[in-house]
Amino acid sequence: MTPFVADLRHDLVRGIERDTRRRRRTARVAAGVSAAALAAALPLGLATRGPERALAITRTPTTIELRIQDASAGADQLTRELRAAGVDGEVRVVPTGPELVGRWAAVAELAGGTAPETVRLDRIRIGSDTIAVPVEPVRESTGRLVFLAGREPRAGESPQIEDGRVPPELVR
Repeated sequence: MTPFVADLRHDLVRGIERDTRRRRRTARVAAGVSAAALAAALPLGLATRGPERALAITRTPTTIELRIQDASAGADQLTRELRAAGVDGEVRVVPTGPELVGRWAAVAELAGGTAPETVRLDRIRIGSDTIAVPVEPVRESTGRLVFLAGREPRAGESPQIEDGRVPPELVR
Protein backbone atom coordinates (compact mmCIF):
# COMPACT_ATOMS: atom_id res chain seq x y z
CA MET A 1 0.00 0.00 0.00
CA THR A 2 1.40 3.41 -0.95
CA PRO A 3 1.78 6.16 1.66
CA PHE A 4 -0.91 8.20 -0.08
CA VAL A 5 -3.46 5.37 0.09
CA ALA A 6 -2.45 4.59 3.71
CA ASP A 7 -2.98 8.25 4.74
CA LEU A 8 -6.27 8.35 2.89
CA ARG A 9 -7.41 5.13 4.56
CA HIS A 10 -6.33 6.44 7.98
CA ASP A 11 -8.23 9.72 7.50
CA LEU A 12 -11.35 7.87 6.35
CA VAL A 13 -11.31 5.48 9.33
CA ARG A 14 -10.79 8.40 11.78
CA GLY A 15 -13.65 10.31 10.14
CA ILE A 16 -15.96 7.31 10.40
CA GLU A 17 -15.03 6.79 14.07
CA ARG A 18 -15.61 10.50 14.80
CA ASP A 19 -19.04 10.40 13.12
CA THR A 20 -19.94 7.22 15.02
CA ARG A 21 -18.96 8.84 18.37
CA ARG A 22 -20.90 12.01 17.48
CA ARG A 23 -24.02 9.98 16.59
CA ARG A 24 -23.77 7.97 19.82
CA ARG A 25 -23.33 11.16 21.87
CA THR A 26 -26.32 12.76 20.12
CA ALA A 27 -28.42 9.65 20.73
CA ARG A 28 -27.42 9.60 24.43
CA VAL A 29 -28.24 13.29 24.84
CA ALA A 30 -31.60 12.83 23.06
CA ALA A 31 -32.41 9.81 25.24
CA GLY A 32 -31.48 11.77 28.38
CA VAL A 33 -33.59 14.76 27.35
CA SER A 34 -36.53 12.49 26.52
CA ALA A 35 -36.24 10.70 29.87
CA ALA A 36 -36.04 14.02 31.72
CA ALA A 37 -39.07 15.37 29.88
CA LEU A 38 -41.04 12.22 30.62
CA ALA A 39 -40.00 12.30 34.28
CA ALA A 40 -41.12 15.93 34.53
CA ALA A 41 -44.40 15.46 32.64
CA LEU A 42 -45.57 12.27 34.33
CA PRO A 43 -46.15 13.75 37.82
CA LEU A 44 -47.78 16.81 36.28
CA GLY A 45 -50.15 14.61 34.29
CA LEU A 46 -51.02 12.59 37.36
CA ALA A 47 -51.41 15.70 39.51
CA THR A 48 -53.85 17.37 37.13
CA ARG A 49 -56.09 14.33 37.04
CA GLY A 50 -58.50 14.91 39.88
CA PRO A 51 -60.69 12.38 41.59
CA GLU A 52 -63.59 11.03 39.63
CA ARG A 53 -66.77 13.01 40.06
CA ALA A 54 -69.76 11.36 41.69
CA LEU A 55 -72.20 13.80 40.07
CA ALA A 56 -72.38 14.91 36.47
CA ILE A 57 -73.49 18.54 36.70
CA THR A 58 -74.80 20.55 33.76
CA ARG A 59 -75.56 24.25 34.28
CA THR A 60 -77.71 26.48 32.14
CA PRO A 61 -78.81 30.02 33.03
CA THR A 62 -82.11 28.65 34.36
CA THR A 63 -81.39 25.13 35.64
CA ILE A 64 -78.83 22.90 37.28
CA GLU A 65 -79.10 19.34 36.01
CA LEU A 66 -77.76 16.56 38.22
CA ARG A 67 -77.02 12.97 37.24
CA ILE A 68 -75.44 10.34 39.47
CA GLN A 69 -72.26 9.32 37.73
CA ASP A 70 -70.80 7.06 40.43
CA ALA A 71 -73.44 4.87 42.06
CA SER A 72 -70.94 3.68 44.65
CA ALA A 73 -70.24 7.20 45.95
CA GLY A 74 -71.23 7.97 49.51
CA ALA A 75 -73.67 10.61 50.71
CA ASP A 76 -70.84 12.90 51.90
CA GLN A 77 -69.17 13.05 48.49
CA LEU A 78 -72.48 13.54 46.68
CA THR A 79 -73.46 16.32 49.12
CA ARG A 80 -70.10 18.10 48.70
CA GLU A 81 -70.48 18.08 44.92
CA LEU A 82 -74.12 19.19 45.16
CA ARG A 83 -73.15 22.18 47.31
CA ALA A 84 -70.20 22.99 45.05
CA ALA A 85 -72.76 23.22 42.22
CA GLY A 86 -74.60 25.93 44.18
CA VAL A 87 -77.49 23.89 45.56
CA ASP A 88 -78.07 24.26 49.30
CA GLY A 89 -78.99 20.70 49.96
CA GLU A 90 -78.04 17.30 51.16
CA VAL A 91 -77.89 13.91 49.52
CA ARG A 92 -78.96 10.84 51.44
CA VAL A 93 -78.24 7.41 50.02
CA VAL A 94 -81.03 4.96 50.86
CA PRO A 95 -81.75 1.33 50.01
CA THR A 96 -84.20 0.99 47.14
CA GLY A 97 -85.46 -1.55 44.68
CA PRO A 98 -83.25 -2.40 41.69
CA GLU A 99 -85.02 0.11 39.42
CA LEU A 100 -83.72 3.05 41.52
CA VAL A 101 -80.19 1.86 42.33
CA GLY A 102 -77.72 4.53 41.21
CA ARG A 103 -80.55 6.94 40.37
CA TRP A 104 -82.45 9.69 42.08
CA ALA A 105 -85.30 8.26 44.14
CA ALA A 106 -86.95 11.42 45.50
CA VAL A 107 -86.49 15.08 46.44
CA ALA A 108 -87.94 16.93 49.44
CA GLU A 109 -87.63 20.50 50.65
CA LEU A 110 -87.17 21.12 54.33
CA ALA A 111 -88.41 24.44 55.67
CA GLY A 112 -86.73 26.27 58.52
CA GLY A 113 -87.98 23.51 60.83
CA THR A 114 -88.15 19.84 59.93
CA ALA A 115 -91.52 19.61 58.15
CA PRO A 116 -91.22 18.77 54.44
CA GLU A 117 -92.60 21.41 52.09
CA THR A 118 -93.63 20.85 48.51
CA VAL A 119 -94.06 24.46 47.43
CA ARG A 120 -91.22 24.50 44.91
CA LEU A 121 -90.94 20.80 44.25
CA ASP A 122 -93.39 21.04 41.38
CA ARG A 123 -90.70 22.98 39.48
CA ILE A 124 -88.05 20.28 39.92
CA ARG A 125 -88.06 17.86 36.99
CA ILE A 126 -87.06 14.31 37.76
CA GLY A 127 -86.17 12.35 34.64
CA SER A 128 -85.19 8.74 34.25
CA ASP A 129 -81.72 9.40 35.67
CA THR A 130 -81.45 13.19 36.03
CA ILE A 131 -82.90 15.92 38.20
CA ALA A 132 -83.25 19.45 36.82
CA VAL A 133 -83.35 22.03 39.59
CA PRO A 134 -84.43 25.55 38.60
CA VAL A 135 -81.86 28.12 39.72
CA GLU A 136 -84.23 30.92 40.87
CA PRO A 137 -86.33 28.83 43.28
CA VAL A 138 -83.14 27.47 44.80
CA ARG A 139 -81.84 31.00 45.35
CA GLU A 140 -85.17 32.16 46.78
CA SER A 141 -85.59 29.14 49.02
CA THR A 142 -85.35 29.61 52.77
CA GLY A 143 -85.32 25.86 53.21
CA ARG A 144 -82.97 23.15 52.14
CA LEU A 145 -83.38 20.43 49.55
CA VAL A 146 -82.90 16.78 50.44
CA PHE A 147 -82.10 14.47 47.52
CA LEU A 148 -82.54 10.74 48.01
CA ALA A 149 -80.28 8.53 45.90
CA GLY A 150 -80.91 4.81 45.57
CA ARG A 151 -78.47 2.08 46.49
CA GLU A 152 -78.73 -1.68 46.77
CA PRO A 153 -80.00 -2.93 50.13
CA ARG A 154 -77.35 -4.57 52.29
CA ALA A 155 -77.82 -8.06 53.70
CA GLY A 156 -80.91 -8.11 55.91
CA GLU A 157 -81.98 -4.62 54.77
CA SER A 158 -85.17 -3.96 52.85
CA PRO A 159 -85.85 -1.14 50.38
CA GLN A 160 -87.02 2.06 52.08
CA ILE A 161 -88.65 3.51 48.99
CA GLU A 162 -91.20 1.28 47.30
CA ASP A 163 -93.86 2.16 44.75
CA GLY A 164 -92.78 5.81 44.88
CA ARG A 165 -93.70 6.17 48.56
CA VAL A 166 -91.13 7.97 50.68
CA PRO A 167 -91.42 7.38 54.43
CA PRO A 168 -91.40 10.74 56.29
CA GLU A 169 -88.44 9.69 58.47
CA LEU A 170 -86.19 9.73 55.39
CA VAL A 171 -86.61 13.47 54.93
CA ARG A 172 -86.44 14.67 58.51
